[in-house]
Amino acid sequence: MLEERRSMIFDQLDKLTSRARLLQRSMTVFYVALGIFVATSFSIGVFAVTGGTDYSWVPVILALSGASCLFYGSILLIFEARLALSALHAEMDFLWKLGQYYAPAKLREQSREQNLLARIPFIKSGERGESDR
Repeated sequence: MLEERRSMIFDQLDKLTSRARLLQRSMTVFYVALGIFVATSFSIGVFAVTGGTDYSWVPVILALSGASCLFYGSILLIFEARLALSALHAEMDFLWKLGQYYAPAKLREQSREQNLLARIPFIKSGERGESDR
């Protein structure tokens, strides 16, 4: 059990490191997107004041770049959320095994019976042999 615990801790550390990097990258991308949107607004103002039409495509390119950054940041956060969920499932599986290892035999048997009965959908709670309270 000690080796499993050590393995789980190193696995969790690896996943947490990856999550931190994904979060850092996504926050950086979101701040870049914010800066690009500010630049878009600024360029629209500059072109409105100067009346220049030669470079009127610049605000469009900036806006599309900002939207692309937002999209990329969202994808990074989706990956981070999936990684967080897998880490949570791995930790819960380990804790379940740990509980089964240290739990008294009576509790393990009681838990096993409840899990088996819960998987049978057509048996109502009163038919499980439980007393109606």
